[in-house]
Formats: sequence, structure tokens, C-alpha cells
Amino acid sequence: MSDIAQKIRPPLIVGITGGIASGKSTVRRMFEDLGVACIDVDLVARSIHQDAAHPVCGELTIQFPDWVDNQGRLLRGSLRQFFSVNPAANRALIEMLKPYVLETLWNWTASQPGPYVIWESALLVNEGILDCSSSLRCHNDFPSRVLCVTSGRAQQVERLQQRQPDWLTEDAMKVIAMQSDAASFTAVADDILHNNSDLLSLRVGVQKLHVVYGKLGDLS
Repeated sequence: MSDIAQKIRPPLIVGITGGIASGKSTVRRMFEDLGVACIDVDLVARSIHQDAAHPVCGELTIQFPDWVDNQGRLLRGSLRQFFSVNPAANRALIEMLKPYVLETLWNWTASQPGPYVIWESALLVNEGILDCSSSLRCHNDFPSRVLCVTSGRAQQVERLQQRQPDWLTEDAMKVIAMQSDAASFTAVADDILHNNSDLLSLRVGVQKLHVVYGKLGDLS
């Protein structure tokens, strides 16, 4: 064995962010089609608050007794009906879940062999998870880059109502209003993809960034 241990490069973390229904998941799936390991941060959070055996369920039962089932799991619809209209409660919920979510993300990322991975979440900006001013950006020497997906407000509302047919326009607007505005997302972005055209154009943009990120990951 060599006296000098070979350094194992951590993968570059590309954080896909943007407003709700801007097209983040569509972009993530396009990267997945190219063989990139991707993780949906919102699904990680859901897997935690819906796991009755997870310790966070005990905390949820104490903090939000009216919005959990008898096992401490968040009730279906509670995010829209309660947390979306109660900023203080929403902040408390995020702070409760955040350390568990981050632990899952770091462990998953460390196990990936490729030059870069994708994290997808609107909260990358709100929570400063990949903000260059945050100590989390260089956690365990993981380099990172932020990709912002943008879309018009009318398109966001339309997509939300397609996902949730029972939502009124007012419901969609409330959820959108809880997030940072477009300028806040783009201000911290290293790269921007505009999702206001056709899917083919969007895919071409993804393919170009795939080449860039692969090279950056190899150099990290």
C-alpha cells in the first residue's frame, strides 16, 4: 500500500431550487435520465414525518397535537390547511425536521460514486442550505453549486392546480407567497434555467449543464 493515501473526492452537490411548481422536479428527472444520482429533499422530509417509529413523531405530537394522527405522523393535508397559513408553525416544523433531513442528505451524498449529485428543494434558498454564506455549503468538504429553475407566476399556479385539482387559485397563491420571491432565488444561483418554453429547450439546457457539472465534479 502506498504511504500516501489517495484522497477520495466528494461529489459536487448541485442544488436545484426555485419557486414551487417552477419545474424543479422536471429538471431533476432530466438529470436522472442522464444517469445522475438525484434526491428530492421534500420526499426525504415526508419519509421522516410519516415514519411513526422516527423520534420526530414524538416531538410533533407535543408541538402540534391537533395536526398529527394517533401515531404522531403529520395528517394528510395539514401542510396546506394549517402550516401554509401559519408562518410561525411552519418555521417550527422546518426547524424540527431540518437536522434529520440534513443528516440523511449528507449520508446519501457520501455514498454516491459519481462526479456530482442533485439535491432538489425550494428550501435550499429559504434555509440557506447551499448558500455560499452558510457553513453548510462546505460541510465535510463537499463543494456545491446552485441551479435555479424559474417560471412565470401564472404557470406556477396552473401547475399547482393540475397537481391539486381541489385547490382554488387563492390556495395556490398562499403557498407560493410563503416562499422567497424569484429575485431571492436567482440572487444565490450559479446557474439559471428558464422554464417558460418547451420541454425540448429545457432538456437542451440540462444537457449543457450536465457537461459542466461533470467537469467541475472531476476537479473538486
